[in-house]
Amino acid sequence: EIKISEELDYEFNALSQIPFDFEIKGHENEKITTTELEGKVAKGWNLIEVYGDSVSLENMKSKVILIQFTGIGCGPCHQSIPFLKQLVLDNKDKDFELVCIEAFSENLTGMERYKDKNELNFKFLSSKESINKDYKIRGVPTFFVLDEKRVIRKVIVGYKKGETEIEITNSINKLL
Repeated sequence: EIKISEELDYEFNALSQIPFDFEIKGHENEKITTTELEGKVAKGWNLIEVYGDSVSLENMKSKVILIQFTGIGCGPCHQSIPFLKQLVLDNKDKDFELVCIEAFSENLTGMERYKDKNELNFKFLSSKESINKDYKIRGVPTFFVLDEKRVIRKVIVGYKKGETEIEITNSINKLL
């Protein structure tokens, strides 16, 4: 069994290393503009949960929704799991819901194993390329805080232990 140290001598956010004006081949006229979605109504979607259930943004009735776009193989995404699980528990009696969307894999069996192994207490959905494009996903994790009218109130790109948790929690608490 391989053990990986969870201790870091530094915090590293790969997404913060990409210059704002960086161009990706095939997307030369696009910029990394995920935060431009703040203040706009979130695009609707209907996605499949790992156990096969269909979940749509339209049918979610919670006052505040946190959407995390993630990747099974993403270290910072995995590092965020304890915080996200605790966030669900801390807000279980409030009008709040967390949805995690796997941005890259459509392998529901692998996603189911990941959800079970990590004992996720929130919906874990498989994305579609069109959804990633609508939400301007260039890297993960990317978090979206939505209000009751499904307006995107906050976009947080990347995860930095200690800082991102405070930013997400404060954004949610302002809306609850």
